[in-house]
Amino acid sequence: MKIATWNVNSGAIAERVAELRSEFDADIVALQESAEPTDESSTCIWNGDYKRKGVSLSSRFPHGRAAIDGESSPFIASRVMDSDVGGFNVLALWAKPSPSYFADLVRTLDLNRQFIREAPTFVLGDFNLSLRNQSTGKQFYVLNAKLNHEFDVHSAYHEFTGERFGMETMTTLYYQWGSSGCFHCDFIYIPSEWISRVRSVTIPGYRSFASSDHRPVFCEVV
Repeated sequence: MKIATWNVNSGAIAERVAELRSEFDADIVALQESAEPTDESSTCIWNGDYKRKGVSLSSRFPHGRAAIDGESSPFIASRVMDSDVGGFNVLALWAKPSPSYFADLVRTLDLNRQFIREAPTFVLGDFNLSLRNQSTGKQFYVLNAKLNHEFDVHSAYHEFTGERFGMETMTTLYYQWGSSGCFHCDFIYIPSEWISRVRSVTIPGYRSFASSDHRPVFCEVV
């Protein structure tokens, strides 16, 4: 099974999902900054605070949104009932700056605490936090510890590559196409018991998927 996350910079869902699947054949695709689907027959789940920018989740496997009550930025909590690797949950995030990226992520994680713990759960999306950013680096350490110790999920990229946080060889955000810095702030966190099942984690380079200044993250598990 292949799972992907990508901040598409206000892109249309159908076009961006097709773009990802044409090269990486992703089974589950989480998009951030995606426009609300206009096709009523669309099988994707979308949640946004206005029509042109939200979070979406598309899956080739049967899945359904979990009803989670509480105040938070747009997120999607979805249960995948069956797949090539069994059932699991997905929490797709897009951190927003109010009250801060860090506080918003913590609020959303705490809101979904029971959902994450009820089944093996992928936590993925654009966190907008990076150790390469001096203003958010310390906050990322705290967030990563929370994900590791409270929810027992871990960054697939770092577990697979063995690279240290802040020392990544692959960038996920060329902010304003690199003119304002390069950061690693998009993640796929996986349950600890699935780490041994990861077969690849891929982040395309600068010249790929250039419709956005973010690059997608792909993870394959078996």
